[in-house]
Formats: sequence, structure tokens, C-alpha cells
Amino acid sequence: MGYRRSRVVCGEISIASYNCNGLADNKKRQSVFTWLKEKEYNIYCLQETHSIVLDEVLWKKNRGGEIYFSHGQRNSKGVTVLINNNIDPNVQIVQTDPQGRWIILNMLLDNKQIWLINLYGPNNDDPTTLDSIIMVGDFNTVLNTSMDRKGNHTTNYPPRALKEIMNVMDILELVDIWRLKYPDLVRYTWRSVDRGQNAVGSSHNWHT
Repeated sequence: MGYRRSRVVCGEISIASYNCNGLADNKKRQSVFTWLKEKEYNIYCLQETHSIVLDEVLWKKNRGGEIYFSHGQRNSKGVTVLINNNIDPNVQIVQTDPQGRWIILNMLLDNKQIWLINLYGPNNDDPTTLDSIIMVGDFNTVLNTSMDRKGNHTTNYPPRALKEIMNVMDILELVDIWRLKYPDLVRYTWRSVDRGQNAVGSSHNWHT
């Protein structure tokens, strides 16, 4: 059983991660659900649940709380997120993998947006599960202030936000695709401000 606690600005939420090695057996499933309830964590991320669509009604009845599924097969894969009754998040977005490898939840908790990703990686040497992470958008900052900003704006950037972006990029092994492709080119998408549109993509995927 692996636990990980996650802090948010409004307080603290506790998250437990557990590889179940299959919950199709009714007796084992009820035992695991009872054991998890005794831990009193806020959120439980379960992997290798071996759930299918037909299980949803019974599992929710066994659990007695909200459950979000990304189904696998009866003898493999499947991930699930269990929300304990000691918190009441407003789950706004649920995205799942057709293969049952991951589930993504966007929750509003105490007026704070939280993205939760529960993933079950392959047990063989298959890098394709993680090689297509792409993030795009306007982050209202740049990674290279000497090349991506001009004039008086070269020092006017949010250092704390930039530091957090760099931390996420380091953890997920992300790179700035545009700068990787054009390492020496100085060009801006917004002449009056700076190159506001930053594309960040997975270094594993850039070979394409």
C-alpha cells in the first residue's frame, strides 16, 4: 500500500494510492473497501482493479460513496478513484482511457481547482503509455526571458509561477517544443507584450 499526502492552499487533502491486483472477487473487494474506509483518507486512487462497466452499480453499493471508473478487462488493467464522505469536491471533468490505464478528474474543492491523475503503467517495457503528454495554452509567462521577451518587459515576469512550471516540466520530462525546434530564433506572437503562447510537449514525443 502506498500513501501520498497532497497539500492545497486552502488546507490539506490526503490521498492514498493502492494497487489492488484485481477486485473482481466479491469477498476481496468488500474486504479492501472496508480496510480503505478505516484509513479515513479523503481520496483513494486504485490501480489494476479489473473492473468492467457491469460492475459499477454493485461496486458503488459496496463502497457507499462516489466512485469514478476507467474500466479495463475482467483480468487486467482498470483504475478507479474513490471519494470519501469526509470531503465534498465538485467533480467537473472526468476523462478516461479506453484501455483502462488512466483516469483524470478535475475537482473544485474549497474554491480551488485540482487536477488528479490516477495511472496504471504497463508491466512490460512499453514507453508509449507516457510518450504523448502535450500541454498547450497561454501561461502568461515565458521560459527564457532573454529570448522570449523584449524591451522593458524582460524582467517583468512572475518568478514563482515560472518556478512551478519548471518543476512540473522537470518531473514530467516536458520541453518547450517551439524553442526546441527553433533554438536561436527570436520571434513573438504578441508584439506589444511578448510571445504569450507557449507550447510545452513531451520530450518522448518530439521524435515525431
